[in-house]
Amino acid sequence: MNKSKYRFPLLLSFLLPIAMMLYWYHSAGIFPFGNKSIIIGDLSNQYLAILAYFKNNFFHPANLFYSFKFGLGGNFFPVITYYLVSPLNLLALFFPTKDLIGFFTLNLVFNAGLAGAMMFFFLIKSHYLNQGTVQVKTKFMPLVLALSTSFALSSFYIAYAHCFMWFNAIAVLPLVVLGLDRLYFKDKCNLYWISYTYLLLVNYYIGYITTIFLALLTIFFAISSLIFKDRKPKKLISSLLKILTYTILSLLSSLVVFFPSWLAQKSVFQEKMKYQYLPLFKSFDGLANFFPKISVNNVPFLYTSLLVLLLATAFFFNRNIKGTERHLTGIFALLLFISVWLSTFYQVWHAFTMPNGYPSRESFILIFGIVCLAYRTLKVQFDNPKVQLAKPFWLLIILLGFYSYFTQYFSGLLILEIIVALIVYLMLLFLCFQRNIKLTRFISLMVLSLTLFELNFVYKSDIAQKVKDSYRIDSFSYVYQGTKKILNRVAKKDPNFYRIASTYQINPNDPLLFNYNGIQNYLSQQPTKETNFLSAAGYFQKHSWIRWSTYNNGSTLAMDSLLGVKYLLLNNNQQLNMALKRTSSLAAFNSTTPQYFSHTIVKQHSFKIAKNNMAFPLIFRGIKSANQVNVNYSTNGDPFKIQNLIFSVLTNQQEIFKNQVTSFKNTPNYYYSAFKLDHSGYTYLYLPTNFNVNPPNTIKVYVNGKFITQAYGKSLFAENGIICLGKYKKDMSISVLIKGRNITDQITGTPIIAVESQKKFTHVYQEAVKNSQIKIKEVQGTFIKFKTTKFFKNGFAVLSIPYDQGWQVQVDGKPAKLKRTLGELSGIQLTSGTHSVNLYYHVPGLKISSIVSLLSLISLICISFWKKKRA
Repeated sequence: MNKSKYRFPLLLSFLLPIAMMLYWYHSAGIFPFGNKSIIIGDLSNQYLAILAYFKNNFFHPANLFYSFKFGLGGNFFPVITYYLVSPLNLLALFFPTKDLIGFFTLNLVFNAGLAGAMMFFFLIKSHYLNQGTVQVKTKFMPLVLALSTSFALSSFYIAYAHCFMWFNAIAVLPLVVLGLDRLYFKDKCNLYWISYTYLLLVNYYIGYITTIFLALLTIFFAISSLIFKDRKPKKLISSLLKILTYTILSLLSSLVVFFPSWLAQKSVFQEKMKYQYLPLFKSFDGLANFFPKISVNNVPFLYTSLLVLLLATAFFFNRNIKGTERHLTGIFALLLFISVWLSTFYQVWHAFTMPNGYPSRESFILIFGIVCLAYRTLKVQFDNPKVQLAKPFWLLIILLGFYSYFTQYFSGLLILEIIVALIVYLMLLFLCFQRNIKLTRFISLMVLSLTLFELNFVYKSDIAQKVKDSYRIDSFSYVYQGTKKILNRVAKKDPNFYRIASTYQINPNDPLLFNYNGIQNYLSQQPTKETNFLSAAGYFQKHSWIRWSTYNNGSTLAMDSLLGVKYLLLNNNQQLNMALKRTSSLAAFNSTTPQYFSHTIVKQHSFKIAKNNMAFPLIFRGIKSANQVNVNYSTNGDPFKIQNLIFSVLTNQQEIFKNQVTSFKNTPNYYYSAFKLDHSGYTYLYLPTNFNVNPPNTIKVYVNGKFITQAYGKSLFAENGIICLGKYKKDMSISVLIKGRNITDQITGTPIIAVESQKKFTHVYQEAVKNSQIKIKEVQGTFIKFKTTKFFKNGFAVLSIPYDQGWQVQVDGKPAKLKRTLGELSGIQLTSGTHSVNLYYHVPGLKISSIVSLLSLISLICISFWKKKRA
């Protein structure tokens, strides 16, 4: 084989998808060609902040194993393994955080280019697809380029390209399948285990889906060998055993990322497997997704290009391909289709659960298979002058007629455009395969040009629409730089451990983005018990499918203080509000602040920092019963009762919060109550709501005719939990008005009003903090050190971090036990007197999985060298 003739086409297969993406970005005004960006969906809400944290902590590796910026603190290693293992992410180190949008633009277009190059390389090199045919002639190379570009710029990629960590792995899928092809047919192992191990390490989730496909493909190869009798049973068994061996060793080599991640993911609620075998969509309607500009709900992404569709359909009609091969491939394709059609098999593809958003994630497997069918048709056709495309052409025309008559998926204009494109493809292919035509190379280029024109027609406006609500570069820069500057000033003033909250957010992952200790987070790896605890404590109320936590304008002074919220970042400038609206879909802005944050200590332009003088340190003292609290979360519950329970077992102080006996008058659009307070202190409001529905309508709250805040609806991520009404004196008459459209439909119980006793809370603060006799020595990533004085009384040292079995405790050099305390926090029981306490964090499962992975990788390398030496 003349390798040099493939070099330039291979380079083009890489450059063509990149050129198309850059052209679409330029047309849509996407950075670097305009103020819009590709930061949409979860790239906006999660990935950007994760990468910023990775970049800011790369040279502090302990923070990549455990992070205090991850909610109240948590195991960060599974976040790294799911999102950031690709070596491509190291390039982010060269980008300032405010310019990381540029890195993602680079990442996304590179993924498209790499996918195109890998697919081209696979098609040219695959033994199975090229068997029984001659080498691809140079004049036909544009046709192969059209197929590889169609794969790289498939509808699946365009829809989910911002999930960059998936495509970092998907881009090398063709190389993995080529490795399997070489191992099975040529007994060459290196490409398979190297590429497969790499894919598994880069993204274990995509690796899981790929593993299922590789298993099915191996079975397909084996059955094909049995039918065609191209190898003896003994050799077949030997080949299958080799594949099994290399697959298991590759899986074990990736155990270092998979096993710790699996252990961590067990703490996150996921929908259980249901063996119902229900169809996810109408089977015949699902075929509509093969056509451009069509998206049927719950149907896999199937569109690549009309060229691919025509050729893939022609595979089953081409008599130059053996009938047995066509029938076997058809059965395999049918089984794949059934596996994504019925709910039970669909859940198997997605790790035995239903995906939370981003459906049909397995579509890249189907698209890969469709392009392979198209190439096989082309390859066989190269050697045969008789073009067999008429039947598939008319079949597609009939299918379009059916959809036009029986469904609403296609407009008349779209059907006309598709028919014209199919006719042009048919004519060009007919001319291309005629042996007496001298302009074959030119016609092949015309087919490639038509494919690129088609992709441009389909995706140009689609991409422009997708980024309509994306991050705006100037808005993000304004929010980021203003926020980061004032946070840096606080960090210089206060070197101790503390937590910061904010009355505004780009999204719940702001602590990761700005690299500060907070209490909020939105990651798939955050334990459900932790977010339930925060919601039960009066912070963001999780409704419907939502699983994250935010500060949400605070809970109560007592709870904010307990969790160490020492500083509040605020900015009520409308310029900031407008800038936030031009960033994340989860952005929030609250012009009001909790009134217990009244002391401003730092100000820079419109950005301010207020201080809570009663914030608890990371470690404080609790009495013996501090571990005797169970917190159950319900949006219909009473968070003040939960807080009373927490503080009563912390210091034996009873009822910091006193619920007011009130009755509300209500109509569909308001609740109203007037009463006298029976206690003095900060007064709070909580509205019981339906857990299954995000409260859709915005409500406004007034006290004595004065506007306090607005919540729910448009302010769902700004105020959705306990609302601080202000500080009032005993026997003071107040009226509370809760106003909004049809709000009685979303408030499921009587609004709860409670008063916080400043005197009782001050007593708690004195006992737990001032008189704790605990001295914090060091808090750094995976290590915490503190000491108690000789005056320490028998009880608990409580840490306001979530309970995690990864923490190992030593008290005076001897192992001790970490206990779940105050619901979901951590505690260490200590006797009276002086103690030195060290806590070390070890990612659960990391040590044993690292050893297994290393040994497996060494085994693979040794086997490869042994085979080479033996050869």
